[in-house]
Amino acid sequence: MDYIIKKEKNKHLIILVHGLNGSDKTWKGNKERFCENLIEENFIQDNFDLALFNYGTKILKVNWIARIIRLLKGFFSNKPKEESKKFNVSIDKVSMPLVAQLNGIQAQYDTISFITHSMGGLVTKNVLTWLDKNILEKIYFFMSLSVPHIGASLATIGSKLPVLGKNPQIIGLQAMGTFTTLLNQRFGNIKT
Repeated sequence: MDYIIKKEKNKHLIILVHGLNGSDKTWKGNKERFCENLIEENFIQDNFDLALFNYGTKILKVNWIARIIRLLKGFFSNKPKEESKKFNVSIDKVSMPLVAQLNGIQAQYDTISFITHSMGGLVTKNVLTWLDKNILEKIYFFMSLSVPHIGASLATIGSKLPVLGKNPQIIGLQAMGTFTTLLNQRFGNIKT
């Protein structure tokens, strides 16, 4: 997590989670962005830590550019073979680092809140299904902005296209797909 505000006395954490093809620029970067407006508020500064959870996500990968870059890196580092790098990983795998981070920092906070956008809401819902009860009891607020809770029809169409069909995040976003159906069942079973 990248902290925008981090003060030892703050006992409340707000985590922002971007969506598909997003980044920290979803939330910050110019005066009109959410973070810049939020951190201007003294109440926020004095009471809340603010963090961004970023993960790798791209809708399309331009293979030939990435291959050229990896080949050049291999040439200059004296490695003849191309390094293989993963493009995207599944929503489930994207969630696990946030679970680990929350396990590590939860003792510092009385409450933890999430503001999520699009696929970031599914990432967060998945995180919540993996947390221990003592951490779940600290979850105060979960705002999901334009989150495809049952998937997205566009992702279902995209998963049929050769260009997008192998993207695990697009596959996970399919409307009424396996991932979203199982996620909603697990989320509905949270007891806290």
